[in-house]
Amino acid sequence: IKGYVPGAVLPMLSKESYEDDMRWANEIRHVTVMFVNLGLQEHNLLAAADARQRDAMEQVHEVLVGVQMAVYQYEGSINKFLMDDKGSTLIACFGLAPVSHDDDALRAVLASLYICERLFDLSFPASIGITSGDVFC
Repeated sequence: IKGYVPGAVLPMLSKESYEDDMRWANEIRHVTVMFVNLGLQEHNLLAAADARQRDAMEQVHEVLVGVQMAVYQYEGSINKFLMDDKGSTLIACFGLAPVSHDDDALRAVLASLYICERLFDLSFPASIGITSGDVFC
């Protein structure tokens, strides 16, 4: 299970943690959510899925690694990656248990600036939306 659970959450899943402290579950938290349109088009992802087109796969990999590095540098967590009629979208959250800070909104903005810079260097036009509010999680 360790390969599928974020490292920040693993300590909370131990038996000792469960018996000692349930403060991280079922609460209202102030969370900042970042929506990133990566600029990847359907043809980029289809080409990356073809094992013969190694360059396309490496390009998509560089985009995703760049976004991951930015989000994790500012202690956010990646929620999901989607491909739909609006393009390729990645959703990241800042302020989820057990890693939250008073300045999570600022961290999201800093991560978004890093993402825009990184994707610009890779010739992908990123667009990012950020929102903050109270959520039940």
